[in-house]
Amino acid sequence: MREKLTAAFTLYSKVYDYGQRINKIKIDLPYSVHSEDLSLDTFQVTTENELEYFEIDNGERMIKNIYVKGPKDTGSKIILQLDASLNAPYSSTMFFDEEHFTNRPLNVNYQITQVKKIGNHNRVKIFEQVSIEDEEVDLFTEGKFSSKLHYRDYQPKDQSQKHPLIIWLHGAGEGGEDNEVHITANRGATAFIDDQVQKIFDDPYILAPQTSSFWIPESTLTNGSLHGEKQTGELIQLIEEYIETHSSIDEDRVYIGGASMGGYQVWEIIIERPDLFAAAFPIATAYKVLANQMDRIKNVPIWIIHAEEDEVVPFENSKFAFETLKAKGGNPIFTQYKDDSKHYSNLSIYNVWVLNFPRIHLHMQHQQH
Repeated sequence: MREKLTAAFTLYSKVYDYGQRINKIKIDLPYSVHSEDLSLDTFQVTTENELEYFEIDNGERMIKNIYVKGPKDTGSKIILQLDASLNAPYSSTMFFDEEHFTNRPLNVNYQITQVKKIGNHNRVKIFEQVSIEDEEVDLFTEGKFSSKLHYRDYQPKDQSQKHPLIIWLHGAGEGGEDNEVHITANRGATAFIDDQVQKIFDDPYILAPQTSSFWIPESTLTNGSLHGEKQTGELIQLIEEYIETHSSIDEDRVYIGGASMGGYQVWEIIIERPDLFAAAFPIATAYKVLANQMDRIKNVPIWIIHAEEDEVVPFENSKFAFETLKAKGGNPIFTQYKDDSKHYSNLSIYNVWVLNFPRIHLHMQHQQH
């Protein structure tokens, strides 16, 4: 009996503004082939993702490109580039639990079928998934501060000199105890891993805490009522302890930012401890800051960002904060823009934030001197 040919494959993911997607597959074939022998319909890729207690939709993934990774396009490693656009079906690594307003990580499983022969080679009958890799997410390590606070962090390789610390606070739907979705549900914390951003900010430490529920005690979102608990004090303790245990953090360059409910928590924490932070960037904050609290933070460099047509969090929250800070003698920056795409509303703000990195950095430096 002829032995059935087998091949191993690795899934690759990337975190986009709209969340983590499986965007590439590497297949290790048992023989060498050439790129010109491949076509988009050589293989079929389908998902068999699972999540306990939930019914998950699965189906076929669209292959956008196929080629051999090797010298002169020849070798045994086949790369399948998959459609990972916003609306690409079955591409996400998460499932949104609407009842509990929470993103949940999927058990990601893929099946590959070889539909057509490659040259004169026999078809592979068995494909085995061996791992899932994410070049940026895999650079973060896991930590636990308390039963209520977990975190992921990134540390620069060279710790012989001082580096800034950037703290990213996630939004609603990204809390829990998985210590994962708060850095995969959108391109918040992972944006700072980008090589260009690392260069601009002098290879910063990145700290991304995760609350077990919601930062905000009671939601001001337009699409429902959510309840969490006040964690400002405990979050400050986490930040202080993290700084204390990493001696190469420059305490004069600690920046904090976040979006939606994370934006709410940014205001709460800088009002409580304005001396702790060199600058802050609240994005689409799910909170209307009280005017009588602004005196405490008028000297903190603050960059406020919000989409005018935000359908999730009232734009008025950020506009009020900006106008009040200006009236109190502060010098905040306010980036407001129209969200004409209507594709993912508030999440497109992350792209604006990344595009504004050089301006933000220069503004923060200027106000510190």
